[in-house]
Amino acid sequence: HWETAGDIPGFGVAVTPAGGKSFVLYFTSPASGKRIMFSLGRWPAVSLTEARKPARAARELLDVGQCPRAFEQTQEAAQEIEAQIGTVDSLFTEYIASLRRDNKRSADYVEKLRTRTVSPAIGSLRACAVRREDVVRMLRPTAPTPAYHNRVLAFTRAAWNFGLSLEADTRHRGGTFALTTNPTLGIAHRSGI
Repeated sequence: HWETAGDIPGFGVAVTPAGGKSFVLYFTSPASGKRIMFSLGRWPAVSLTEARKPARAARELLDVGQCPRAFEQTQEAAQEIEAQIGTVDSLFTEYIASLRRDNKRSADYVEKLRTRTVSPAIGSLRACAVRREDVVRMLRPTAPTPAYHNRVLAFTRAAWNFGLSLEADTRHRGGTFALTTNPTLGIAHRSGI
């Protein structure tokens, strides 16, 4: 059963034989020419007012020749890709794992640097979103000890270089970091060692 619900063409309520109600938008796909029922949510979890907003947005897409279902699938795919982009902590995890695979003694030290300095300051940020200012802010508390400051900077720079090399490595099966540049570039080592 179908009931129209207002001023939006194709917007209405579909009622199942069992009495369930869903807000829907019926339209003809611009791509295929087929009739499509686009679900906007089940009542009462979604109110009429809440259902009108995506119905209007879908109608606007149709008015410019785009299919709302295809648009929604593209948005979901983009969100999936976004969710897979790694954080600074996950970048350091992969970098430290690489050091361990290569039997580098520095792996344990880098883990300590990460735990003590990197993670509290920028660990939860997406690696691709970290800017030079974020790294400078992370390094600020290390300023009184130039040797430690320089080690944190060096290993942070190395972790980003590692991440950049992963982006180019077709054999890499881990997460992606979507890195295009190293935010540590241009940050000077401290003197006084």
